[in-house]
Amino acid sequence: MHHHNRLKIRNILQVGSIWPLHLISEEDRKNKNFEFITRGNHKSALKFAEEYTKIIRTEIDQGWMFVLPLHYINSLQHGELAPVGIDDKVRSDLPDGSRKTRYRLTHDQSFEASVGLSVNGRVIREDLNQLFYGGCLSRIIHYIIDLRLRHPVTPILGGKSDFKAAYRRVSLQGDIAAKCSIMFENWAVPSFRLTFGGSPCPNHFCLFLELCADIANDLLHSLNWDPLTLSSPHAIKIVPPLLQDLSLDFTPARPVDICLAADDNDKVDIFIDDGMVIVPDLHNNRNKAVQSLLLAIHTLC
Repeated sequence: MHHHNRLKIRNILQVGSIWPLHLISEEDRKNKNFEFITRGNHKSALKFAEEYTKIIRTEIDQGWMFVLPLHYINSLQHGELAPVGIDDKVRSDLPDGSRKTRYRLTHDQSFEASVGLSVNGRVIREDLNQLFYGGCLSRIIHYIIDLRLRHPVTPILGGKSDFKAAYRRVSLQGDIAAKCSIMFENWAVPSFRLTFGGSPCPNHFCLFLELCADIANDLLHSLNWDPLTLSSPHAIKIVPPLLQDLSLDFTPARPVDICLAADDNDKVDIFIDDGMVIVPDLHNNRNKAVQSLLLAIHTLC
């Protein structure tokens, strides 16, 4: 692999995700843990106790977390607790049009005790990798406008794929796993995988996202790639695109302030765990675009 992030990615795969942190004294670490044990989790974790239990059991069954007696946390080298809550505001649309509440664990690694600093408060941010997916929407919009300027009557298609359990695909290094412990009943529960609350996690996962997007875009520009002979085994699940009435007039695009190189090979970009494909409906584009992203995800994961 010749990607510019290959050494960082290899280190995470071999050793685990290591976060650049300022040190905390043993006295502050232990006192902070005692304070959180006395305080407990956020009120939402108590309110949705049944959902919290289901989430923790799933995490343990998948091998993403393990349990220790709660007061053993101070004997665990580098062990640090942080309170959790349950977010019930995320809703998903079901096939019949109805909506279902989804419950997600929020690992509050920014919550401060009266002693010491939280894990997120000790992150050395200048040592983190640069985040690229923050400009995803802007890049996609500019590409769509450029396509419409050059192809005023050509349909433009969009697709999306996502990394299932994205953060759970990257392991934590042992010392960091101990610092990512939560409380569940009378247990301390360290996490083996990236947490949904650790501020370095987006930066570290972005390394894999950038690689995935680059693989997909390289495939799209390769004259040697034939998706009929090399594709993801999940490609057969791709459904045909939903097309609008082609009798409708396309809104003309207005020129933008930047110049983009003409590119009709489609574009793949990624935001957090969602991979997005934009494709002008030319030649065999609609098939290659979605297949490239699926093949990149399959190769990476």
